[in-house]
Amino acid sequence: MLKHEEKEREVLPGVRNIIAVSSGKGGVGKTTIAVNLAIALARKGFSVGLLDADVYGPSVPRMIDAGNYHPEVISEKGTDLIIPLSKYGVKFLSTGFFVNPADAVVWRGPMASGFLKQLITQGDWGELDYLLLTCHPEQAIFI
Repeated sequence: MLKHEEKEREVLPGVRNIIAVSSGKGGVGKTTIAVNLAIALARKGFSVGLLDADVYGPSVPRMIDAGNYHPEVISEKGTDLIIPLSKYGVKFLSTGFFVNPADAVVWRGPMASGFLKQLITQGDWGELDYLLLTCHPEQAIFI
């Protein structure tokens, strides 16, 4: 008898398009562009999500006035799912929702990449036309 191997969960199965907003330099407006593009796409009738993957200086919570938001985590079929904040017709997840802005974040390498992988794979994104990702240039390799 053959052993039944459980199929791994597909990553982002309901996301049709992924747009990464990055640059070789910091402080050039990547997050501003990503937030405005996400809201503009939502206003055009598209379903949109935005992942602020900037571990060292997440600014999406401040830009959308959600600095005190802490995502709910639900368990579905044995998997923990992180519920994004829905605002302006966009689903938002940010590393800033999980850390105190007054604290220094000392995540490096595997710790940062593991956390970002968790936001991507365990975010309850649902069906999206677009998922936008914004991050600091050094973090693009984690995604």
